[in-house]
Amino acid sequence: MDAIMIPGQKDGIFKPDNAARPNSTDTRVFSLLSLKGRTAIVTGGGGGIGFAAVEAFAEAGANVALWYNTNKSAVEKAEQVSKTYGVICKAYQVKITDETCVKEAIDTAVRDLNGRLDIFVANAGIPWLYGPIIDVDTPLYHNILDINMHSVFYAAKVAGNYFRRQQAE
Repeated sequence: MDAIMIPGQKDGIFKPDNAARPNSTDTRVFSLLSLKGRTAIVTGGGGGIGFAAVEAFAEAGANVALWYNTNKSAVEKAEQVSKTYGVICKAYQVKITDETCVKEAIDTAVRDLNGRLDIFVANAGIPWLYGPIIDVDTPLYHNILDINMHSVFYAAKVAGNYFRRQQAE
């Protein structure tokens, strides 16, 4: 059986302190984790896990587009994030179940922030709280799929095109 080489090993044996250090003069942890000058978009960013992600990206230095559906407090939350972390944080009400709206919202956020897209978190979703599936109306089922699945596809398609173009730069 052939040995599998793992980074940090020499001659197939892991030894302390034989892992390569980053090629940087500044190896402080926070500088290595910095997102300064980056742009992040977070769907469902108005509350819960989504808002925690918005704050984390902002704290790390990223400009953030906070997407929400009905949570009107998202606008005030975005303003507070901007003040607290010294970044641009803007709230956008987006109908994530509409592919055209998703594309327009991504394009607008990229234009409003810094002309690029570095991070996209498809966080928006709704839990299944409706009992047995055989008792659920078909339109409700379709709405759940639109939010939890189709919206992710729409966003991934548009964001992926940004990532592809930026990689070529």
